[in-house]
Amino acid sequence: MAVAWVAARAWAQEDIGRSLMSTEKVLDTYSELTGRTLLRPGLLPPLSESILSEISTNTSGRSNAVASIERELKENDLEIVPDRGLFVWVLPPGLRRSPVAPILARIKRPAPRTNNVAAGELIPAGTIDFRQAPLDRVVGIYAAFRNRTVLRPSLLPSWPASFYNRTALTRDELLYAFNVVLVLNGVGTVDDGEKFTEVVPLKRLAGIQPRAPIPEPGAKLIDPVQTLRTGPGAGSTETELPLTVDRLTR
Repeated sequence: MAVAWVAARAWAQEDIGRSLMSTEKVLDTYSELTGRTLLRPGLLPPLSESILSEISTNTSGRSNAVASIERELKENDLEIVPDRGLFVWVLPPGLRRSPVAPILARIKRPAPRTNNVAAGELIPAGTIDFRQAPLDRVVGIYAAFRNRTVLRPSLLPSWPASFYNRTALTRDELLYAFNVVLVLNGVGTVDDGEKFTEVVPLKRLAGIQPRAPIPEPGAKLIDPVQTLRTGPGAGSTETELPLTVDRLTR
């Protein structure tokens, strides 16, 4: 009996894994065809890869391929919301009528691009590349990107997140996308002073009260490269290399 239960659970997990990968492939193809970054939850209804086979044999052009995938999304009750020509939101049924909608509406939108944005000011396409990555990992990269210390509970929602910047983005645009993806995956952020960001499950977001102290002029600062170790051998130190953002992946 126990062996059968373990086997059944393994098969179920394998089916879930296949469904997730199938959905990833379909949405990645859609992102590539549209040239837009998708903002979405990591968990969505399973999408059939058969649509990709139909597209590969369809010689009538990119626009028809995009339309075919959009029909597949709508047949699975997923809502497609274009955003500023850079992003497309892929939303599960009912989300825009849920308590999450007002939280999404409060996210600060990026400043409009000017015509003289230098290439060096843009974050290259593919710098952020998460495919079903643990949410803890995404939060860690978010902290590095913001150059802030994250204050968070030990437990955050356990489902995976997916986020890939299909095109080059300004820092404002990437921060906006990051915040949207985090909310769609069940967590919100609140900046607390100049150095901290609180990251909490959405149900706790309304109760957050930023209270970071304002450092006194000339106050001694702790070097974040030096980390204190706890547990056996507490008091010893280790040196960590600062994180450089070249390509942030799972």
